[in-house]
Amino acid sequence: MFHPSLLSGPWAVRLFASGLVLTGLLSAEGTARHVDGASWVRTRLVRPPEGPDADAKGRIDARSFRGRDELVIKGQRLTQGAVVSFLIENASGDLEEAAAGTVESDGDVKVHWRSRDGGLPFGANLLSELSGRAVALRDVNGADLLIGEIGTVPAVNVGRKEKALAHLTNEDVDFAPKGKGIVKVELRPRQGTSKLGVHLVHVPLGSTLELWIKSPSGGGMEKVGEFVVSGTQAKIQFNTASGQALPFGVDDASALYGQDLEVRTPDGVVHFSGEVPAPALE
Repeated sequence: MFHPSLLSGPWAVRLFASGLVLTGLLSAEGTARHVDGASWVRTRLVRPPEGPDADAKGRIDARSFRGRDELVIKGQRLTQGAVVSFLIENASGDLEEAAAGTVESDGDVKVHWRSRDGGLPFGANLLSELSGRAVALRDVNGADLLIGEIGTVPAVNVGRKEKALAHLTNEDVDFAPKGKGIVKVELRPRQGTSKLGVHLVHVPLGSTLELWIKSPSGGGMEKVGEFVVSGTQAKIQFNTASGQALPFGVDDASALYGQDLEVRTPDGVVHFSGEVPAPALE
């Protein structure tokens, strides 16, 4: 629910004066998915009208898979080095600080809770206990940078597998004028296997290319492997069915959904970018 304490600030008067519908301001406009043994919902964080970071945006990901629940709250386009408090509505209906973090050089700050690694906020055992609770990212001066609420994870459905494909953005057309890339994810819950692959075309002959992914534990971008280059194509794949470990040693690909992804050369230049897509029901 929208928490009344979020209306304490110079922008509260504007909300009422303009007649804005608060539930409309905080509408998730997100995505919910459910597959065999897994369900996931993303809701967006929005900037209050008087929020200090004009470009700020963010999201809340709530995931449940094989009896394990995860909650990720991420702010983006914030001021580098700023200390941010993550407040969540507690069982008493009050906003309470659940974590804090420092904005990284890319403008991101994130917290990640796992039921298997010490539990969810305020000792919750299930995401359903946190559904609909208000969230605020607040700076050291008490100003709300972003606000929103935790979405409701959909009921689990029975499916055979989940797959997704997303296109990468060519960040350096001088390097690869016609370069294109895709990232594919496949998760087979019943077999307990996952596959993550990235395929590039029209890259320069003899290129040395590295795959970097943002750590799901809240760290920065890390190199997770090198592409196999053949002619003007480059590929990299992680397939647990073949005995390969996934990046960061995660149990399955669902732990990487929404993580930033980059293709770099050894000099650190980013040539392609995107994120690991979250599959839809198949």
